[in-house]
Amino acid sequence: MLSDQIKALQDLSERYDVEVEIFQDQGKVVLSGPKDEISDASDTVHKILRDADHHVQNKLQAKLISDYVQWYYIDTDDKKELIDYPDHINLVIEKAYRNKDKEVKFSDTAGVEYIINFNNMEEYPSDDKSDVTTVTRRDKIESKTNNSYFCSELRYPTPIAPCFCYCKQNKIKLTFSYIKPTNLHIMLRVAYLDFIKF
Repeated sequence: MLSDQIKALQDLSERYDVEVEIFQDQGKVVLSGPKDEISDASDTVHKILRDADHHVQNKLQAKLISDYVQWYYIDTDDKKELIDYPDHINLVIEKAYRNKDKEVKFSDTAGVEYIINFNNMEEYPSDDKSDVTTVTRRDKIESKTNNSYFCSELRYPTPIAPCFCYCKQNKIKLTFSYIKPTNLHIMLRVAYLDFIKF
């Protein structure tokens, strides 16, 4: 989980009459407190864990895609060498390409928005269409018949599994188990080996 997601979970004790324990090494969040307060806080926990899982899934999917397909732009300033797009941008570009979009927009870390025109295979800043560089796509693996393989949709297991641990004097302890990124990465690696042919 990201630090802001951990902080959001810790802040639940200020919004609700609950104690919050986070065991990242075990992939668990434990809420303790009155039943009604636990019930109210659990919806927020689910949302935070879903957001955390979504972030992890996007990072892993981007990494997996870059293992099989890489987009590059040509550095026109120096030796005209191919420069890899970062994994998360590579994923955005590849999805748009596979959807047969005419172009795709993305922003770099400085917040500059770029456009790639797939018809011309060119990239340019959205505010300066004259500052053009060439882009290219390379498959990193190929089948025996030279048809590329790509998994367009990865299905992930449900990451959150609440379970009531105990009830004592009208107070309950509720544990949320979530999939740690390392476990999810292993499961996605195995799932990704079953390619879907386009």
